[in-house]
Formats: sequence, structure tokens, C-alpha cells
Amino acid sequence: MKRYRIIAIAGLLALGLAGTADAAQNQRQDERWVRGRIGPQWELMTKQVVNFRDDRDHINVGNAGRHNGRFGQIMIRADGAPVEIRRMVINFDNGEKFEAIGQRTRLDQNSGGLVIDLPGHRRDIDSIDLNYFSVNTNQPNGRGTLFVYGTANAGQGSERRADSRWERGRVGSGWELMTKQVVNFRDDRDHITVGDAGRHNGRFARIMIRANGAPVEIRRMVVNFDNGEKFEAIGQRTRLDQNSGGLIIDLLGHRRDIDSIDLNYFSVNTNQSNGKGTLLVYGSASERQASNR
Repeated sequence: MKRYRIIAIAGLLALGLAGTADAAQNQRQDERWVRGRIGPQWELMTKQVVNFRDDRDHINVGNAGRHNGRFGQIMIRADGAPVEIRRMVINFDNGEKFEAIGQRTRLDQNSGGLVIDLPGHRRDIDSIDLNYFSVNTNQPNGRGTLFVYGTANAGQGSERRADSRWERGRVGSGWELMTKQVVNFRDDRDHITVGDAGRHNGRFARIMIRANGAPVEIRRMVVNFDNGEKFEAIGQRTRLDQNSGGLIIDLLGHRRDIDSIDLNYFSVNTNQSNGKGTLLVYGSASERQASNR
């Protein structure tokens, strides 16, 4: 019996080690993580020793470093004890806010640096709001230290151009407008009935979302089909503006009958004269080629 127990324990340990190895491998393959030493293009914006319980900091960046506070990307690293970030918000000089991290994210000195693209091109950062805490591992290394770096290199624009989900320029003839919504500045929620819309009678294989005027940030978008099924087209904060092009989302199945769309979104107040943003949702009966999916 002891022999079988030893074999079982060994098997469980092997599975655990394999899972850890797989997770590490996945992280190494995730291009958002920078391993090893910090390159010369990154400059330190802030270094914070983090308390063990619900630490909150408002960090002024100002005209930091050789890039004068203008950055295209940020990178976050931890040293000492692990640091868990609950929320991280970047405040730009023009009053806009960007939620860089909106769910619990844990970093330690072995995980590398998490790189986050900022919306737009070389944005002026005013300050950073952090809600985080050091993870108490009962080790002698004490509290964790969080490092936030910035670089003027912009990664998002080139990725968007290469990402086949984004359509630049004018909307082609294969798309028809399903709805056009003027979006309020605070927590706007709309239930939009599509019905037998347009020449395709509400049957679509893809949708495209575009914004005009002020930027629009979508928190959640759910497409409701005629048969009662639901499809979460957008489940995390996604920001669009009139320069970002249209975001194309493939629907599940083949030319689905759309009944309605539920949206949770808001216009981003840029203090400009363009007022509230307008969200436009188009549909297409054409399916994308499998190679582009």
C-alpha cells in the first residue's frame, strides 16, 4: 500500500510541476512580458515600497526624465516580496484616464516586466493611481517594491495596423449600419433592438464598432440572438476614437439572427468642443476567411 501511495504522490507532484512549467512557458511566450534586464529605452517613473494591506498611492509623474513625461508604453516590475495590483489608472495631462489594470495582477521578481500600451501616441502622463499590496510570504525579504517605467516607443499603433480585426479608412459597401448611439459621459447603458435590420434582415456573420466625436470606452457589449443565445462581444474595457478605425468581431455560427444588443459604455470627457461621442455598430453577412481568424 505504501508503494502505491508513493507512486500517487509522485504523480501529483509531476502534474503540479508540469502545470507550473506550462504557466511559465505561457508567460515567456506572452509578448507583453519583458524578461531579464531593463533596456536603455525604459526610464524609471516611480519606485514604491508597498504595504501589506490595501495600499493606495497617487503618484505625480510630471515632466519625468528625458521624454518629459510623454510615453507610448509603460512597464511594471516587482522586487522583493510579490506585489498584487488590484487597480492601476493612468491620468493624462488633458484630464483623460486610462485603466491600465482593472483586475488582480500579481508580479514578483521572477515574473519579468508587464508592458502595457497607452492609448494614442506618446501621451503626456500627469499621475498614476495605484491600489495594491505586498503579498506576505513570511520570508525575510519584507515588503515588495513596485517599479513603473516608461518608454516613448508606441507599440499599440503598429499592432493595430497588423491586427486584422481593425479596419482603417471608410466603411465599405459590405457593411450596413445597425445602430448609431450618442453616448453619455457617465455609465451609459442601452438595450438596442435590431430586429430585421437592413437588406440582410438582421442576419449577420460579423459586426464592426466605430466611434466618432469624443472617444468612447466600452465596458461590456453583449449580442442577443433570436434563439435566446447570448454572445459577449466585448468583456473588458475597450476604447475607440475616430482615429482608431473599426473593431471587427466575428459572431459565433453562420449568419446569426440578431435580436438586440446590450451596451455598457461611456464617452470620455476630453474637455474639447466635440462633446459626447457617438458609437456606430455595423453588420456584415460576409464571413471572414478562416486564415484571418
